[in-house]
Amino acid sequence: MELDEFYLTLQWISSEICKQSFRAGKREIGEKFVEFLEKELNMNDDLGTKAEKEAFSSAKKKDQRTDEFQRESSMEDSIDDIEATLAQLKKNLGL
Repeated sequence: MELDEFYLTLQWISSEICKQSFRAGKREIGEKFVEFLEKELNMNDDLGTKAEKEAFSSAKKKDQRTDEFQRESSMEDSIDDIEATLAQLKKNLGL
């Protein structure tokens, strides 16, 4: 191995170590921030879970209402199409 390759390898290893320590530092800061919020806002996982369940339930109900509306709308469109087809058939048959 040449001296230049050795220095390049050292630089690469150094940059990788810096990236890893930077990520670890960010992760540690994030964990401390979450702990701070939980402590200051008196939050815990049970409350978060309940809130998430309520939000999910609300979103699910909204989706169901939207689906029902779309089904009713598509049924009305189908009925209109059938009536238009029948009217055209009657016209073609001279009825």
